Amino acid sequence: MYECRLCGFTYHETSANKSFSELGEEYRCPLCGAAKGAFAQASFGGKPVQLPAGHA
Repeated sequence: MYECRLCGFTYHETSANKSFSELGEEYRCPLCGAAKGAFAQASFGGKPVQLPAGHA
């Protein structure tokens, strides 16, 4: 999961069927229009957050 640091939108790789790294540099946040560089991998307790397949 990657989260927009500007608005909090979360990109779920499992529900999008495309890894965040596969998205082109032209990718923009669908909520606020922020560039791909405004996203950071979501973490909890310093560990990356990953949803099991089929959960969004």
